[in-house]
Amino acid sequence: MGEKDEIWSERANKFGRRCVMNLGYGADAFEAETYRQQEILFPVICRELTAPPRLLLDFGCGYGRLTRSLALATKAARTLGYDACAELIALAPDDRDAGVEYVSGSANEFLERWSGTFDLVWIHQVLGGIADEQLPELTALLISSLREGGLLCVVENTVPNDPVNTFWRNRKARDYESLFAAHGLPITTTHTYPDEFEAEITAFVGRK
Repeated sequence: MGEKDEIWSERANKFGRRCVMNLGYGADAFEAETYRQQEILFPVICRELTAPPRLLLDFGCGYGRLTRSLALATKAARTLGYDACAELIALAPDDRDAGVEYVSGSANEFLERWSGTFDLVWIHQVLGGIADEQLPELTALLISSLREGGLLCVVENTVPNDPVNTFWRNRKARDYESLFAAHGLPITTTHTYPDEFEAEITAFVGRK
């Protein structure tokens, strides 16, 4: 287990489901912000779909905070919610009635196993927690997990933060655009909105 995995395990054990968001959000604000994100972002991704996804991936789903709602909004036939943190997956609800399954384990092994299968890959505020040196390999695997014609949606914090913060990296929008383009899948900004604690959130989409 790496250092970042240990951090998420500790956060999950200490704060439960609230650990997946900025802890500045209290219990009531946590639910309200979750709903706000759905209202802002789900129409953005639904406009890009040409058909309901047969197989949807919520990569870095945490405990499934957005997974079921995303599956229903996109009318996905089947959805996998993946997170490397087993403690978070243990907190996930039983969403089998919505065609949702939650899994954990090695990210590389998971993505290699499902290579070329997903119609839609959703990555919501996950890549900021990945170290610069690990990001290229993960990006390549995420792209390879898409089938031809599949859609990628990336949502990330995009205002650079204090460099002493080693837990989360708020990269610039152009950094993410350059990263995915370098691996053969250009992504473009579709929406940007302010966040009370994270300053700016940007949604990108790209089609394989």
